[in-house]
Amino acid sequence: MKYESKQTIRHTFDADELKRRVENELTFYRSRDTTARQRGALVKVSHSNATWFLQEIAEKVLAGYTLAEASPILTTYPEFSAFYVKPAALQQDDIAAITAELEAEYKAELKAAYDSHIEAIVAETVAREEAAQRKKEDQARAKLIEAARRDAVACLGTFDAS
Repeated sequence: MKYESKQTIRHTFDADELKRRVENELTFYRSRDTTARQRGALVKVSHSNATWFLQEIAEKVLAGYTLAEASPILTTYPEFSAFYVKPAALQQDDIAAITAELEAEYKAELKAAYDSHIEAIVAETVAREEAAQRKKEDQARAKLIEAARRDAVACLGTFDAS
């Protein structure tokens, strides 16, 4: 049986859609700091002790980090903090990981949409076939009733109330 879908197909890979998602995420990536839950191009250096703060800044600079000049440097007790931009190599690693994650998420969405589409087609097809089967059964039952009625009339004859 040939199926003609009434469903909109939304599970086709679109490179432009993936590119849009990656670019959107990278815009956020470049402006946020790294936390345990997300990647960011910025790293916050923060200590309550000025000596430790300066020591960590020196370590970051030696590792290739640069000061995020658009972000404020706080030098008031109880916290000393500044944001530093990750070196390009670390950012490229993050960007590659972000891109791979987004591609996997996008493909998983497409697979879920595909599976949902399959289920919709199956449900639609089964419902259509069951309706056709019920119609055939109803027609067969009507024919059976009509044949039984004819047999009953043939057996009893026609009603005569005279």
